[in-house]
Amino acid sequence: MTKIDVETGLGGGGGDAAEAAAPSSLDKSASLQDGGPPSPQTSRAAEDGGSPDYGDDDGVPPYLLALLGTSYASPLPPATYWIETLGIAAQSALLGLFSLGFLNAIYEVPKLWLTMGGDSSYPDDPSTTAFLAGNPWWVGIGALTGLIVGILKGYVFKFDTYTTFMEELLSLETEGPREAVGVTLTCLISVLGGASLGPESGLGSACTAMSAVWARGVNWVCGQCCGRRKDDTDDADDAERRRQRALQQKEDDKVRSKLFILSGMVAAFSTILPSPASAILLCIEVPSFERLSKEHNLPYIKTVSQLTVSGLVSYLVFEHFKGQTYIPPVKEIPGFVHEYTNTDLLLALGFGTMGAALGLCYFVIAGLTKALVRVLRTKLEDRFGKKLRIVVLCLLGGTIYGALGYIFPLTLGSGEFQFPALLGYRNSISTPVLVASTFAKMLTFHVSNESGLVGGLFLPLLIMSTFLTRVFVNELGAAWAPSMACGFVALAAAFVPAPLTLVVCALSQFNLGSRGSITLLVCVVTAHVLFVGSGLLGGLLDRAAKRRRGGKRGGTSA
Repeated sequence: MTKIDVETGLGGGGGDAAEAAAPSSLDKSASLQDGGPPSPQTSRAAEDGGSPDYGDDDGVPPYLLALLGTSYASPLPPATYWIETLGIAAQSALLGLFSLGFLNAIYEVPKLWLTMGGDSSYPDDPSTTAFLAGNPWWVGIGALTGLIVGILKGYVFKFDTYTTFMEELLSLETEGPREAVGVTLTCLISVLGGASLGPESGLGSACTAMSAVWARGVNWVCGQCCGRRKDDTDDADDAERRRQRALQQKEDDKVRSKLFILSGMVAAFSTILPSPASAILLCIEVPSFERLSKEHNLPYIKTVSQLTVSGLVSYLVFEHFKGQTYIPPVKEIPGFVHEYTNTDLLLALGFGTMGAALGLCYFVIAGLTKALVRVLRTKLEDRFGKKLRIVVLCLLGGTIYGALGYIFPLTLGSGEFQFPALLGYRNSISTPVLVASTFAKMLTFHVSNESGLVGGLFLPLLIMSTFLTRVFVNELGAAWAPSMACGFVALAAAFVPAPLTLVVCALSQFNLGSRGSITLLVCVVTAHVLFVGSGLLGGLLDRAAKRRRGGKRGGTSA
């Protein structure tokens, strides 16, 4: 079940008012169309065969100019858009194949050791998920995983912290091949060994690093197409024009590299999330439209068109070969399993509130775990040094999540292996197990993360709230489809700034139909308003920061 089976105010005006507004509207035409100022690549639109600039006297309404923007896909030389798009398509096909192998390993290897020793029915048989129903060797597997990851981090790749997938999504930069290999390998081993982390950190790190290398080749091709022109001469004016073009090309190369890194992220997530649309929205919403256009000079419509190619190609390649691998086929949920009614909005408000409450628990457990690990990290490093501290801490973290997995069998791994048992129409896992697993999963995630094991948070977030949602469906008889869909994303919605991504993700996962989006949108917005919008999360983080500063001052004075 690898595929989780993650303003334009067009106020038209007429007459004198519209004419008076024309200059400012023209200045904003690119930002309205693209979400920000035009990129360096669009500055040569007319020279490269793009749309001509219209003046105020050309009779073109300003609002129409705001909608049209500038052309970005001219087939005339140098046709850089088409060169980029072909490069993105080829890159995405390769990344789809890489993701297929990566996710096959992540699905099949944990399955082998989780179902050994007479537990072949795990987790479908409720008796295999009861308290203390795990296998004692799970503790040893966790410890061995921590030991291997610690040695790789401390002595082979020599890194302690690393650039997370979300940080790369904000900066659109990658740290280099060595760190990418280290993060990818340690993430793979962590998830294979049952750490409560998601695969997106390793998969994303590998895809962004490969995308950065691929972008260099595309930059070279585009540079050849935009080099010396036939009408150039050796006089001073033409030499100056060539110099300006070289400077422009250098800036374009930087923007293009960021575009390819972003495309690589979309390609990676398109093989994890239910549809490429979810991946595209995630990689646009998290960094925000404004940041992509203003800070990274990636115009909105042009970027979306190329990210669509990236997500679609990666998805198609992945789906084409998936049937020949260990990954099981997706069990399609039939359409119209639930007829929307207005009372579903009460469910949405309830699960949105649940998401905010779980967000509070998530961050409280995170703060407590972080504080304890910080003290332990300091003492271990003072006594053994940094390298050995990394190994010992990873070993300890692996042992703890293995022991918790023995007590709460549903908490091991990223969660994708347990999802089928939780999402089914009929589920007989006991309520105490589901409630305890909700909070135990939070603990195992933070223990895994803080101790130095490597992985992401997206898939664990989804299963944390799904545990508790299953309780409401089982015990209160809540409607299965809207309840499971809302609960699926409720915790993530509380603090992940990607509401449309989460709506599309749950909508496509549960096949709710167009009106099902009403329920999901209300749930997602409610969770975020109550937790982040109300200032609850900000207050928690401020108090934690003040406590750390107070502790440092106390330690210094002592």
